[in-house]
Amino acid sequence: MEKLRSFVGNTLGTGAVAVGLWVATVDHVAAATACLSAGVLILLIANINHFEFIKGFGFEARTKKLDEKIEEADRLFTQLKLASQLFADISVQVMSRTGRWAGPIPKSETQDLVTRIETLLKSFGVDQIGINKSLDPFHRIMLRGLAIPCIHAFFSELDRHAQLVNIAMGKRSADEQARTGLPIVADDPQYKALQNDWQVMQQFIKEMRQTLDNSDPFALGPLLEQSVADAPGWTDYERSAFLASIKKNIDEWKFYVKNLRLNDVPAWLAREWGH
Repeated sequence: MEKLRSFVGNTLGTGAVAVGLWVATVDHVAAATACLSAGVLILLIANINHFEFIKGFGFEARTKKLDEKIEEADRLFTQLKLASQLFADISVQVMSRTGRWAGPIPKSETQDLVTRIETLLKSFGVDQIGINKSLDPFHRIMLRGLAIPCIHAFFSELDRHAQLVNIAMGKRSADEQARTGLPIVADDPQYKALQNDWQVMQQFIKEMRQTLDNSDPFALGPLLEQSVADAPGWTDYERSAFLASIKKNIDEWKFYVKNLRLNDVPAWLAREWGH
């Protein structure tokens, strides 16, 4: 239909212009002007879809077909961009909080969903800063998850040291009772020193649990390393050996902080949440 309209319009318009030119040669000015004006107008109308803006003869017209599609595309793009960001925000929040009764989303599915969300946001022109902001709750959960094995190992080692002191206290009490036949006196210097060491360790453990539980996941790595350095009753060798034992996990944590993605995906998928 559109091709037929253009053909008919072009034919009529060209004919009107030709008649106008011929009439002009025989000095019929009024008739020539009318024919030429009509011909040009018919040609413009017949080819209006080829123009974005037409102005002339006191008449202005925007090509509705082109303008409407551009406006519709702009409107849809803006809406889809906003919707995609909203979808990402909601999805990440759900992934970060799900898991009270049915358990959290499996790691493999979570990684796939996050990858698809990031791809979707990029396709709509959301910059990396916006993407990182939308995925921030997920990144925080991931960083805490990467640090949890190190934290558990740290508290296990703290408890082991405290238990050794407790055993030493019991042995000192038993030795003294065996020697004197009486319970150990409250002001026994060796026993009091051991008791003080045990109390310091227990207080340190309590403070560390509060600190690590409430800390920013983006600060857990350095905080844990500093906590190992401050742990009471540890020798330098024990500190070095412990840091060496968690180095792989700490390095993975540091890589994620820098790149906001996993370095060793298979190793992460092989562990259950919280381990």
